[in-house]
Amino acid sequence: MKKVAIMTDSLSGISPEIAGKFDIKVIPLYVILDGVTHVETEVDKEQFYSRLAQKENLPTTSSPTQEHFLEAYKELSQKAQAILHLSFSSRLGMSCKEAIIARDIAKKELPETSIEVIDTRTVHGAQLLCAIEAARASAEGKSITEIVALTEKLLPELNLLYALDTIYYLKKGGRMSKADTWTETNLKSNALMELGVSTDGRITPLTRARTRARAIEKMLTIVEQRNRNRKLHVVVGHDGVPEQAEELKGQLLSLFPVEEIYITGVSLVTAIHDGPGALHLSWFSE
Repeated sequence: MKKVAIMTDSLSGISPEIAGKFDIKVIPLYVILDGVTHVETEVDKEQFYSRLAQKENLPTTSSPTQEHFLEAYKELSQKAQAILHLSFSSRLGMSCKEAIIARDIAKKELPETSIEVIDTRTVHGAQLLCAIEAARASAEGKSITEIVALTEKLLPELNLLYALDTIYYLKKGGRMSKADTWTETNLKSNALMELGVSTDGRITPLTRARTRARAIEKMLTIVEQRNRNRKLHVVVGHDGVPEQAEELKGQLLSLFPVEEIYITGVSLVTAIHDGPGALHLSWFSE
């Protein structure tokens, strides 16, 4: 039996391969199409993106319930002495709250298992990097107390930037936050957004660019300013634009000392709020 089991949710964009490699339990979120709830990983993507592009009768989303979390805790309690769940930002949904409620219930039902829930105040690739680091610490045999301390230290160092072709989907989903003052125009533009501890887990606008290429240039400038030539751990996430993700990966490898880099697709729940064509860049520096 291992000391600590690590779990996170599907908004991290974690692939089955990464989850398997690092032994991370994944809690899925849900997509609602025409009143029917589906596990997001089981939705037909072609049908989903066709609906999304129409901008009408858009899919909606749902977080896992306390029952889902309690079931996962019970499963992992058979394999580990303690459990750490890393949730996406509580500013974006109810998942973290439900995980905490389930944890409190589990204290009575699983008294021998220590369970911790951390609001990462981020999402997407930054959340994934956090889960990977926690999993590495678990594999090294560190205790739940040590891994929680390591995670809390890492969270302020996580960066998440993303470029959106449009803010229509953010506005439609009510996730604009400080970007409420931004309005759609007839001009083609890329909105560059940020989310993390520095933004209190809220989606916050940085700037706009006329082209995706210019948005990527601005992303790379921010990486350079914040990194200070340290080794980078990176996740490039994309919503149906793999060529752009590969191009960004190549630029990062040519410009910075990259320790590790992953390219992942974004979750369908994320796509509903970001819209097609989103490009994400997450990193932390050693």
